[in-house]
Amino acid sequence: QALEAFSKAIEINPQDAEVWSNKGIALGELGKPEQALEAFSKAIEINPQDAETWYNKGIALGELGKPEQALEAYSKAVEINPQDAEAWSNKGVALGKLGKPEQALEAFSKAIQINPHDAEVWSNKGIALGELGKPEQALEAFSKAIQINPHDAEVWSNKGIALGELGKP
Repeated sequence: QALEAFSKAIEINPQDAEVWSNKGIALGELGKPEQALEAFSKAIEINPQDAETWYNKGIALGELGKPEQALEAYSKAVEINPQDAEAWSNKGVALGKLGKPEQALEAFSKAIQINPHDAEVWSNKGIALGELGKPEQALEAFSKAIQINPHDAEVWSNKGIALGELGKP
């Protein structure tokens, strides 16, 4: 129903970037990332300085298995709004998928500077540290993630892996 409303709004004013962006969000929630991407691209064409739309475009690209393009979208989002912790976090995930753990670590660290209470970012930082052969630092990151959210089984598993690598079975 929201999608219908956004489509009607676009019929009335096709130059409203916010409506195009909202349509993209609705399409994404409906599991239609290709169509969402088209809507986000149209919104950016109208207003290229909307960091949130660049972020959402990155999500759609990630869902479509296009980490290089997602990285570009997240990079643009943090260029426009350097205080967007979620965009920094997703940029780190994209960098990790591209086999760039050092750069991913930098992005996760920036996200943590902005929002130190996000367990998922701490966990992702731990994964990047593990990939860089730094199990002690990875263990610290996983422990911080668990402190924030003690109910994440995957983080507990990653902590176990780090402990094993440190010779503490």
